[in-house]
Amino acid sequence: MAEGRNVGIIPGGFEDATLHVQGRERTAMSDRKGLIKYALQHGYALTPIYTFGESETYATFPYLLKPRLWLNRFGIPAVAFFGAPWMPLFPRRNVPIASCIGPPLQLPKLEKPTPEEVSKWHAAYLDALQALFDKHKGECGKPDAKLEIW
Repeated sequence: MAEGRNVGIIPGGFEDATLHVQGRERTAMSDRKGLIKYALQHGYALTPIYTFGESETYATFPYLLKPRLWLNRFGIPAVAFFGAPWMPLFPRRNVPIASCIGPPLQLPKLEKPTPEEVSKWHAAYLDALQALFDKHKGECGKPDAKLEIW
């Protein structure tokens, strides 16, 4: 990144996988502020990206969510999933996938950002992600979808 190259990071981590419920659009970003703090310390731009269709690729065990999220705290991804009937570890076929990319959110360079500054830019990133989702959900075949930010 110091050389001006782009890097892709999936900030939801395996909490996104734990929260996955087929047909629902969810992301684990409400408490993910470390990435924002790091980007502020270096003055990086964050580009919101959302992939529509991922929620249709696998069916999951959606029950016992609280205990499964608790296990995530210890680095244990508590996810049970299955995809294609003939090969359950593979995603379902014939599921349209569309990744939408929003405009970059340029963050200022703050050597020691305060918690308030981190929260402000975290909220700005979540707003940009929500706006991207709302802008493209219709053209991606999900006009009534709601983005659940956990």
